[in-house]
Amino acid sequence: MRLWFQGMASKALMKRRKWPVLRMVLVAFTGSVWCIAGGSWILAVWREVDAQAENVRVEIFLHSDASDSTANNFVLAVRQMPGVESARLVSGDELWNSFAREVGAEDELREIVELPSIVRFTLRSQFVRAPSLALLTAAIERQYPEIVREVVWPREFVAILDSRRSDVTILGFSAAVLSIVMFSIALMYAFRAEIHQAGGDLELGALLGASRTAIATPHFVVGVVAGVLGLVSAWVFGIIVLMNGTLLLPWLRYVDSIDVVLIASSLLVPGLIIAWSLSINAVRRAELKGR
Repeated sequence: MRLWFQGMASKALMKRRKWPVLRMVLVAFTGSVWCIAGGSWILAVWREVDAQAENVRVEIFLHSDASDSTANNFVLAVRQMPGVESARLVSGDELWNSFAREVGAEDELREIVELPSIVRFTLRSQFVRAPSLALLTAAIERQYPEIVREVVWPREFVAILDSRRSDVTILGFSAAVLSIVMFSIALMYAFRAEIHQAGGDLELGALLGASRTAIATPHFVVGVVAGVLGLVSAWVFGIIVLMNGTLLLPWLRYVDSIDVVLIASSLLVPGLIIAWSLSINAVRRAELKGR
């Protein structure tokens, strides 16, 4: 019965205070769109860096006197190394054909230039970091000196990827904190406007001896409903942009619908905390005035 009365009270509040509730919905929508856009962009940049990292290739040049069986056994050993995604043996002839296609070299040069066999492997994106690659390649050269002549990997490009990861981490953390703070402050002021107009109701409830929870719950429900409406509207807006905005914003291809849902859902926690804390604090102030 108590829940029914509180539900009816919440419904009556929303009817009587349409403009404050609409303002809360608009603030929740705007703040949620901002947070969703920022979170999606940070995810997209990070995943773009991961996609570039997956294309990094490490090439191990073998000694010319290495037999095919030794080279094949070495490839199997490389595949078992931590973080290795794929590894394969590229013969000198295959390497020459690839080189000839890229630069348009004549076949006569094959008699002059002899290309060695190489082992080409890729790593999972989280392992494509300059310190990890330096340790891995040094270990390969140290453990297999009889077959490995040299290990080559794009050091400058990997350093750029490391720098971008570092920048995204710092920027993402800072942007997330600032966005949550801005979202919370805006929502807090919008909710206070509704509470301010409800001051008479709160004082009356306090004078009648109702508990703090009973007085605060209807206003809390109003805040939650307004916040959820704004959040759901922002979520729908984000999905529409995600489905139709790839041509205008190419980085959106790295964002999934579930990402938008998770980012939007994470905003529920600060919203609930703000709504409940402001409701309880307003009831406390009303009780002090009634004394």
